[in-house]
Amino acid sequence: MKRRRSVTYAGNNGRGRIKIAPNAHPLVRLFFAAMNEQHTTFAELAGRTHVGIDTMRFWQRRHMPRLDLFEAALNALDLELCIRRRKNPRILNTRARVLAPHAGIRDQPDHRTSVSKNGLSPDA
Repeated sequence: MKRRRSVTYAGNNGRGRIKIAPNAHPLVRLFFAAMNEQHTTFAELAGRTHVGIDTMRFWQRRHMPRLDLFEAALNALDLELCIRRRKNPRILNTRARVLAPHAGIRDQPDHRTSVSKNGLSPDA
């Protein structure tokens, strides 16, 4: 009796023709766009990263990727995740203000919401 393979998908997708789900997370969409651009198959990427073929396929429509697996897959495509400040900072909520000093983030006033003595914003 032959044993069936546990992987149901061979990973031999058409190079550069991976469908990108419009409702997927934006980072996942960029990941699949990079795979298409580099003409990489799921099988090749799985071999380089030890991330399962089905795991990566499920990122398209079923599951959000775990950060460690997603970062490994990005690194195999010569990409990386980056944390940086937003261009338009938002007002931090109370919990974030408490945690910010411990994370090395300086609290900067938000000039958009400040009111001067005459009741007008400083930009007016």
